[in-house]
Amino acid sequence: MTEDQRPPIRGVAFDWFGVCGQKLIDAWESALGLGADSPMREPFFANLDDWATNEIDGMTFLERVLTSVDHDPEEHNYLLTHPGVIYMDVLNTAKKLRFAGYKTALISDNFKEMAPAIEEKIGGFSQYFGTVMLSNELGFTKQDPVMFRMMADHMDLRPANILVIDDRDKNLFVAIEEGFRVYGCLNPSILPIAIRHYGLQF
Repeated sequence: MTEDQRPPIRGVAFDWFGVCGQKLIDAWESALGLGADSPMREPFFANLDDWATNEIDGMTFLERVLTSVDHDPEEHNYLLTHPGVIYMDVLNTAKKLRFAGYKTALISDNFKEMAPAIEEKIGGFSQYFGTVMLSNELGFTKQDPVMFRMMADHMDLRPANILVIDDRDKNLFVAIEEGFRVYGCLNPSILPIAIRHYGLQF
């Protein structure tokens, strides 16, 4: 089936870390002066879902992660509200899509301490996204298909009419199984151009 034969995209769902903003692990490694692929990566990802679903709080997460690189969690608690670089070109693309009549959503494995800091920096999610789905509020991550189903219900669109943009294959696989269109975002700077390849006009 060609792109022209598929149902038209009427809504776009954006991931946060890696799409709208810097990957959190990259932001934290940079803040700590660590190189990429530091020893903290393994415990970081091993405990990330527990933090995203509020099974553990942010300080517990720091304790489990920073001890692997001999850093004192108490001295680096600022990381809990340090989301890294925010990609305003991507956010402005979301805003333009809304003005053009498309529905937009944020679907993110986000964290209780982090979300308010992000909102403060950008002036709130609502000016960019009509639907906001955050794992820390829902109690489950994007590995649970229910998160995607709930998003489609809130957007009042069928999955086939929604383009899900994420940087992690494991999340895209779940979206595909649920019938969503997907785009694997490896370079946020080209995202506005990439979206137009799906026939969206904004």
